[in-house]
Amino acid sequence: MIASPKLTGWGKGAAVSRYGEHWKAQRKYMHDALGNKTAAMFWPIIEQGARFTARRFLDNPSSGDIFSEMYRMTGSNILSAVYGYSTTSAEDPILKLVQVGLSGFIKAAVPTNFLVNYFPFLEVIPSWFPGAGWKRLAETWRQDKENMINVPYEWAKQHMASGTAPPSIVNTLLTNLRSKSSESPELAAQMEEQEDPLKWAVGSLFGAGSETSASSILVALLAMINYPDVQAKAKQELDNLLGGERLPVLRDRDSLPYMRNIVKEALRWRSVLPGGK
Repeated sequence: MIASPKLTGWGKGAAVSRYGEHWKAQRKYMHDALGNKTAAMFWPIIEQGARFTARRFLDNPSSGDIFSEMYRMTGSNILSAVYGYSTTSAEDPILKLVQVGLSGFIKAAVPTNFLVNYFPFLEVIPSWFPGAGWKRLAETWRQDKENMINVPYEWAKQHMASGTAPPSIVNTLLTNLRSKSSESPELAAQMEEQEDPLKWAVGSLFGAGSETSASSILVALLAMINYPDVQAKAKQELDNLLGGERLPVLRDRDSLPYMRNIVKEALRWRSVLPGGK
């Protein structure tokens, strides 16, 4: 259901792609995008997103859904870091578009959801055939996937072309790729082929980071509710460092050992991925 181009067509995604040149190119792009130096460049995005979310809760604590707000925050942070696209609303069209695409992937990835996962020959059944509603669903999810991979990527490219693109992973990687292509006629002729794994690599980053990040934050919040004594110690450590004069930033991590251990314990306590203990 996942990999077949006749169904959802996620076969080029980093999580399900077969080993080959396309996969190796994606791996290289992801390594470049997620290195320590590159990641530190986007700390301000994370800090700004956290403060914006906290302000929303302070301004209107009785409205809204904490779950949807966490997913909005993590999704917005990743869109901003990857594509340079900023959003402040859970109903933002591009944010909704990538969330819908990811939702289809998650449902299609469950082996027991569809018989075609056990009998691959069923993929040739036409969508109009009686009982083939799953095939029509796969076609819908395939279009959602195309939107998720292409729409934010093309948005970033358009802003790069107009000179208004903010810093982003796509901006950096695509600029580097074009620079290399300009030095080699052979690479220039294969630009579209070289760009495809880049597009898929950055598209996979949203799926890999948004759901897991939001779930991990919610687990940490649950831990603070269940263990108020731990929450009190964490607050005391923050107060000792900040003195009530400013908000914490990521560069404070080394000065907050208790907070760091809370984060690690929350990740261990309720793993958001299969296989966690």
